[in-house]
Amino acid sequence: MMDSQEILKLILPTYLVEHFNITKVEELETKLHIYFEEKNDYGNQC
Repeated sequence: MMDSQEILKLILPTYLVEHFNITKVEELETKLHIYFEEKNDYGNQC
């Protein structure tokens, strides 16, 4: 079975899933608003 990270990578760009956390999700009629916050993973920069 797929975990939540793998499922998110199917519907969102991989970069978003790897470098941002989802902080809030709102469903408004026919729209889905997803709010992101950048992860503090400075140690993994090239």
